[in-house]
Order: sequence, then structure tokens, then C-alpha cells
Amino acid sequence: MPLFNSGKQITADSGLPSPLFHGLSSTTPNADGTNVTEPVGNGYARQSVTMGAADASGLRESTTAHQFAAVGGDWGTMTYSVFYTALTAGTPVMFDDLNAARNMIDGATMDFAIGDVDYAQN
Repeated sequence: MPLFNSGKQITADSGLPSPLFHGLSSTTPNADGTNVTEPVGNGYARQSVTMGAADASGLRESTTAHQFAAVGGDWGTMTYSVFYTALTAGTPVMFDDLNAARNMIDGATMDFAIGDVDYAQN
């Protein structure tokens, strides 16, 4: 998973933060943390993700499951996961494309199981 420039500094200084706050974006993020378009309203909120300890290869995986649910309206087509240090605002840490774009219409959910979020420390 690529790190934002600010995420490179955070991980160099103190390692990968946990929890992270998982957001969604309908646009492709830039390395400097710009061009992230998160949904607004209709029940959207970043979700807290706790990351486990690194294994022998440096891989860390999420230890919590979480769900996004569009309520009362549409969010549009989500194409990226973005991860921040806070529930709102915060510093962008990393991003990755979703396995498949997902049109989040009213009532749609997007589930992330334990282990779905991973990060390989280098």
C-alpha cells in the first residue's frame, strides 16, 4: 500500500499508527495527500481500524472488521481507500485502490473483514 509523503515521515518517526481511520475516495489520491474526494453526508464516516503487530516479514494486518453504509442517499462510485491519523481532518498516511470500484447507492454497504487492510513495513 503506497504511503502519502506525510505517511512516510510518520512511519519513519514512529511507525505505522494504530488505530488508523479508513476513508473512501472517488478520485485517485496524489502522493502529497491531495485529490482525495471523500463522500459527504448520507451516513458517511471514516472507520477506525486497529492494526496488529508486524509478523516476521514485516506485514501488519487489521485486527478489526468494519463497514461503510450509505444511508439516505448515494455516495457515488468509490475507487480508493485512504487512511488518516484521525476521524476527521488528521494527517493522510496511506492509500490503495479498491479491488473493484463500488457504486455506493442508498442502502449499499462495503465490508472489510479482519485482515483485509494490510501494510508491509520495509
